[in-house]
Amino acid sequence: MDLFPKTEDVDDIYTLTAESTDKAGNVSTKTIVFSVNRFGSNYYLSDDTNAYVKKYYNKSEQDIVIHEVNADELQNQTVHVVKNGETVNLNSDDYTIEDTSDSKGWKEYVYTVKAHVFKDEGQYEVSVDSEDKAGNKQSNQIKDKPASFIVDKTKPSSVITGVENKEIYNSQTREITISVSDNYETGDAELLINGKVVKKFSTSDVQKSNGKLKYTLDESPKWQKLEVRSTDAAGNESVSEGVNVLITSNALVRTVNNSWVKYGFGSLIVLFAIAFGLIFNHKKKEKQDSKK
Repeated sequence: MDLFPKTEDVDDIYTLTAESTDKAGNVSTKTIVFSVNRFGSNYYLSDDTNAYVKKYYNKSEQDIVIHEVNADELQNQTVHVVKNGETVNLNSDDYTIEDTSDSKGWKEYVYTVKAHVFKDEGQYEVSVDSEDKAGNKQSNQIKDKPASFIVDKTKPSSVITGVENKEIYNSQTREITISVSDNYETGDAELLINGKVVKKFSTSDVQKSNGKLKYTLDESPKWQKLEVRSTDAAGNESVSEGVNVLITSNALVRTVNNSWVKYGFGSLIVLFAIAFGLIFNHKKKEKQDSKK
């Protein structure tokens, strides 16, 4: 009978006790501890690292902590970091390997790769290799437990096209295009008019449209300031440069605002000041002439 079926859950540390009694009643007891280890190590991530890896896109770096559990002691342990497909050379102060095993149970080792290793943007994969006393060579990559993630610190970009800043349009409506892009993965977006959100685009909306979102502006007797607030998958956020437009089919509103745009508010004030000065000087001169 096979006492140890060849399945991964059977691998463990066992205690075997044998006892014998002779005809005189003397009892002899012998105990041995042994391990059954045919599948090598198991791996798991710390809670913080698991959440970080599960999110995948992250806007800041943090320690990556990998636990390795084995029935036997480990040897020849190494840590590897790959960034954008290239191996990162690690120094002794870039990571630690701690033996947290107890004296009676499984052997457990904790690998901690320091956050500063991931300070630059990029796509990372962290792996550990080891060999146990049973001769098993293993890696968290082989066990399909990789620590893979992206560090993205760059804000997304958004641009409004279809209208020009400080332009007036003779129309009841005007279609614009909102272009959203990111160096890794886009998130959601919002269109603001005069500081108020008028349209929300989900992450799915942005990605399905390849970052080209359409929106139709309605006419208004007032200038409309258009802005786009966008996020990326890592949580970075940005607000686009404002675009001021006037969309109206009212000829009088367009005429008045054309003068406003052409001369500008400051120029109009100067003109009013000059006119006021001329009138004042003219009246002053009249009073002087009347006294003569």
